[in-house]
Amino acid sequence: MRQKVIDILFHSFYDNGSVNFVIKQDDKKERRIRDLLEYSYEKGERFGKVYLSENEEAAAIVIDPAREKFTRGDIRLITRVIGLAGVPKVLKREKNIKQLKPKGKVLYLWYVGVKPEAQGKGQGTQLIEQIIADYPKYHIHLQTSNPRNFPLYEKMGFRFDGDYEQRGYAVKLYTFLPTK
Repeated sequence: MRQKVIDILFHSFYDNGSVNFVIKQDDKKERRIRDLLEYSYEKGERFGKVYLSENEEAAAIVIDPAREKFTRGDIRLITRVIGLAGVPKVLKREKNIKQLKPKGKVLYLWYVGVKPEAQGKGQGTQLIEQIIADYPKYHIHLQTSNPRNFPLYEKMGFRFDGDYEQRGYAVKLYTFLPTK
């Protein structure tokens, strides 16, 4: 399952602005993205949940911030993916995000990806609906820099929490509120 999830997310996020903001930009881009996704998969297994659709065309990683802890993987992330020079910009970004995050029981929808040839067929929506069903008492928080996703999240009932500029493009934050 691990490799299938990483492959789906790799192809979904290869040109993603937020992913490329985090990784050190050099001739090792592909390796750095895969290292980022390996890190993310491990975090999902330890502190949340990793999803793979039944047809193996969509994947997601969610994190429960209340359970998340600092690990050796965080150090590997800095050295292999971000680079020491990139740490200040990533910390500044995290500060911006923190100001817009909801309070209470929050689940962070870190990644949702669909194989490129399967996009636009509702598979990402189905996976998000499954996550919402699995965590009915949680605020489900996400951020996206892909303008194509903005209307999808709003249509699904996610509340727009705000945005910030990052390298000349908007990153929008959304939250799905639990039913009472």
